[in-house]
Amino acid sequence: MWNFTNSINVLGYFDPGSGSLVLQALVGGSAGLMVFGSYVWKLVVSQFQHH
Repeated sequence: MWNFTNSINVLGYFDPGSGSLVLQALVGGSAGLMVFGSYVWKLVVSQFQHH
């Protein structure tokens, strides 16, 4: 009889290398979204400015 908790334990394990990769991806993605959001915000504001 096979136990499903074995697969859950394996999926829940992060070694330092993969944990660092996930952290870098989250930080980099957040920074990229902030830069993109700033760019889009400037485009939207420039459309509503009166010259």
